[in-house]
Formats: sequence, C-alpha cells, structure tokens
Amino acid sequence: MAGENLAETYILIHTFLSSREHTKAAKAVKKAAKESKVVNIKSGIAPTINTSLEKIVLEWKELSTRVTELETSIEQLNGEIRDLKATHPADKRPRSPSVSSSSSSDCRS
Repeated sequence: MAGENLAETYILIHTFLSSREHTKAAKAVKKAAKESKVVNIKSGIAPTINTSLEKIVLEWKELSTRVTELETSIEQLNGEIRDLKATHPADKRPRSPSVSSSSSSDCRS
C-alpha cells in the first residue's frame, strides 16, 4: 500500500511538472522514481490516477486549517476544565466502607 502511494505521488508530481513545462525537474523526478524502484514513469502516458496534485494540496490546506481550529478548541476546553476544577474541587472526604454482607448476628435464626 505504501509503495502504491509513493508511486502515485511520483506520478502526480511528474505530471504536474510536465504540464507546466518544467522539463528538467520532471526528468529529475522520473529518474528518482526509477532509481528508487518504486515506479517507472513512462513519458507521454497519461496517469491513471483519478485526482490532481492541485486537488491534493487544496484538500491538505483545508484539513490543516481544520486541525488548527480543532487544536485551538481543545486548548480552550482544557482551560475551561482547569477553571472548573479550581472553582469546584473534588470532594475529598474519606468514603465509608461499603457494607457488602450482613453481620454474623443477622445470619442466625
């Protein structure tokens, strides 16, 4: 699975660079992919991947923004929890032992 993801990444980057006429960089990516034995990128063949590098980057940016928002919310909630604990300390009275069986005098008839 990881090899497939890496192969797709090489292909997407190669396609992205080739489509923008960055031929030297595209050739370097193609060579690196071949040398790593992950994938052999064939020139002129359209990738069979159903997405684009631009879409992946856009989704990544959106998710990164969302993660930051969630981390901020977590920090705020942790602060509220600390405040509540400070204003309402836990009941520290010792608990009485629970009575799980009746006394021996209750067992006699």
